[in-house]
Amino acid sequence: MDVVLDSAADVADSPTLQASFWQAWIAGLPHMDRWRSLTVAGGSFPASLNPSAGYRPHGDVHRREWRGYTRLAASAPPRQPWFGDYGCASPQTEMMDPRLFDPNAKIKYTIDDQWRIIVGTQVKRNGRDQYRDLCRHLISDRPVVFMGRTYSAGDEYIEDCANNVASTGGSSTWPTVATNHHLTKVVRDLANLSGASTVP
Repeated sequence: MDVVLDSAADVADSPTLQASFWQAWIAGLPHMDRWRSLTVAGGSFPASLNPSAGYRPHGDVHRREWRGYTRLAASAPPRQPWFGDYGCASPQTEMMDPRLFDPNAKIKYTIDDQWRIIVGTQVKRNGRDQYRDLCRHLISDRPVVFMGRTYSAGDEYIEDCANNVASTGGSSTWPTVATNHHLTKVVRDLANLSGASTVP
């Protein structure tokens, strides 16, 4: 049997506090050696990016579940759990009919302990070409957070969009780009944390 200890959106801002919650949950599990896998998870990405002015030209949001996990891993628990999250989405995201609202253009980009969030204006009213400017901001902003086109397929698309090589995509394009980069970042960071890799 596989056990997932999921904090969902209820993740403490303090890494030490979140690690202590997970430590208590793990300590309370019976028959620790019988579980095929053990995973701790959480999702602290904001359910809403309002007011959007807080993300122009960009805003950074702590990845609280990742920070808590690294603190937990450093504490040498009786059994080292795997890590899970909700990517660049909130567990509390509501289902909405896209025909009834005009979302802002946005790019979500996972960095070490944070998400870099770059928000534009309403897409239906102002068009999708604004994605090129958002990509250019991500690439050129200092200090540099963009990890280069070879880091992931998502990063390649961001650079190509900025350079007018790729299209500005559709409604599913940018969640896909964000998820591709995020998964690459998390897998590499987990490998580094466990000592299985030193690739940044």
